[in-house]
Amino acid sequence: SIQPAAFTPIQMEKLRLEAERSILQTEVSEHEFEVNRLRRDEATALVDSYRILAPMNGKISDVFKYPGEAVQVGESLLECRSTDKIHVEAHVDMTYRGKITKGQTVSVHPNRPNPEVQEKPQEVEGTVFFVSDVNEPVSRTMRVLVEVDNRSHLLVAGTEAVLHFSALSASAQHNTAQLD
Repeated sequence: SIQPAAFTPIQMEKLRLEAERSILQTEVSEHEFEVNRLRRDEATALVDSYRILAPMNGKISDVFKYPGEAVQVGESLLECRSTDKIHVEAHVDMTYRGKITKGQTVSVHPNRPNPEVQEKPQEVEGTVFFVSDVNEPVSRTMRVLVEVDNRSHLLVAGTEAVLHFSALSASAQHNTAQLD
């Protein structure tokens, strides 16, 4: 005799197979989810491979390749110059030879400020890192280079400035340069 709510062996086998199918579908879905996660990571890595990051902060000064142009491995795309440290070049009268030495502290006073940063000139500290042994016979000057920390971006390329080395004052022209 058959009891109410009882299942036949065929119905029981169908239910067991249905349960197994549900478990396998769950495993397939979990596997597909993992595959899709890996595809996402691969796509992110591919996009990142097209991103170019400079090893320093700076401004682009020259562009060699444009979007759509072919590029070979190791080929330069652009030139980026750091403006965090700049070199100030001065031509100082030869009578001050020996009074200006490498490592000496110098105060740099720009004649006009960077308008993006400030409205009036401000003093910036620097350090002499080169004093030429060669004098320029016509102008009777020697070349002096000063390194200035310019993270505040107070100085811009081509700005004239006055340098103060102890009792010495000289008009100078500064130029940006990438430092190693």
